[in-house]
Amino acid sequence: MGTMQSVAISKWKKAIYITTGCVMTALLIFSLLVAYSRGLLQENDDYLKMLLAVTGMIFAVILFICCCFNIQDSTHQVDTLAAISVLLYFTLFLSGMMDVFTGNAAARTAIMALQTITAICSTAVHFLFWRYQCATLPKNSAQIYFTLWIYILIATYLVMLAVNPFTGILFVVDASGNLISSGETLEIIFVSLFYLTYLLYILPQKCTLRKKLSLASFAVLPMLAIVMTAIWYVAGIECTVFSIAYIFLLMATYVVFFGDYVESKELLLRQQTTLAEIKSELMLSQLNPHFVANTLNSIVALCRFDPPEAERATRMFAGYLRENYVDMSGNQMVPFEKALENMKNYIAIEQIRFPHLQAEYDISCTKFEIPTMTIQPLVENAITHGIHGKGKITISATETQSEYTVLVADNGVGYKEQPEDGRTHLGIANCRDRLQTLCGGSLTIRTGDNGGTVCEIIIPKGGAANEHTVH
Repeated sequence: MGTMQSVAISKWKKAIYITTGCVMTALLIFSLLVAYSRGLLQENDDYLKMLLAVTGMIFAVILFICCCFNIQDSTHQVDTLAAISVLLYFTLFLSGMMDVFTGNAAARTAIMALQTITAICSTAVHFLFWRYQCATLPKNSAQIYFTLWIYILIATYLVMLAVNPFTGILFVVDASGNLISSGETLEIIFVSLFYLTYLLYILPQKCTLRKKLSLASFAVLPMLAIVMTAIWYVAGIECTVFSIAYIFLLMATYVVFFGDYVESKELLLRQQTTLAEIKSELMLSQLNPHFVANTLNSIVALCRFDPPEAERATRMFAGYLRENYVDMSGNQMVPFEKALENMKNYIAIEQIRFPHLQAEYDISCTKFEIPTMTIQPLVENAITHGIHGKGKITISATETQSEYTVLVADNGVGYKEQPEDGRTHLGIANCRDRLQTLCGGSLTIRTGDNGGTVCEIIIPKGGAANEHTVH
């Protein structure tokens, strides 16, 4: 179910949910008034039937509200459960209205229409549940055959509904306005075939036991309702079969929703743990052990011959380590100004080891964000492989109407597609991936016109982090 978090959603989806919620609220108030009026008239049977339907409607509204708090644009799973809750709401509403009209000879046509629409809504619920489990369970070769069989069952039942007003194959309304299930056995066969197919597909699936049980509840609970109503019928106990069946379907939807909710929370926790581990690994990979060891050795040497310079180097090194830790434990996008300051510390530390290393900065804009740990690998490669500690590094940043450009250039030997030691440019590949993923940016590396290597980072202003920074 995605991550089940509150996220920004599109305006059209928000409008649909708000409109649906308003309609459901209005119909619920109307149903409560009808149930109250039937109770005042002391029409006990109709009152209890309507009260049962209203109770189910209230629980359907609660489930819809739960879905509203977890909707997002990136997944259709919550949308499907919300649609199921709405359809069950209307089936309960129509069932309650039908029970109120039952026995009224003048409302025969209305009763027939209500029962037909209710059956269509119930069929749509089964269709959506099948689509839901197909989307949540792993794909396999048998799915297409099971889906074809389910579609045949649903299509056959809809055809029977279409011809029912002329044949009475499923239900009829007698002259007194009473609904008679003339095809009750046929309906039970179709429903049983659907639930049996549903279970046969779910039970062998490779998923967690909790997931399997929650999905299976959609078949088990309605079948339990059928068994209960059959027992009550044999015992001579009158009951509202349709409302009870729909309430059991609603209970199954609750089981699936909260089962997915718990599973998504656990998945989110695992993702957060994995992300923390990745951040730690990335930080350690960026803090080159040779750089740390060489810096500490340089500071030790300075302590003997130039204590003030050793103190300055220690402060710069501490600041560099602190900023790296903050970057890797916080957001993945950081202000360019902050990233640049950290690079200045890094280059200043390297200049202790390489006295002939020069740095030049040509910065015309800083009010944008860049993925953390993007510039350092480029600077590190330039110092280590480009100029070998003897030469000039130039860092520049410019802005156009549509993008920001950051250049890291050196006057060294030039760019080589394949390093001499045979290793691939993993740091470069990681930079490209992070730029593309986090802000839609790009990284190109080429040999400069006057020799040396030029690394060009382009960050579009339309990216998520920089969409409001146009000057």
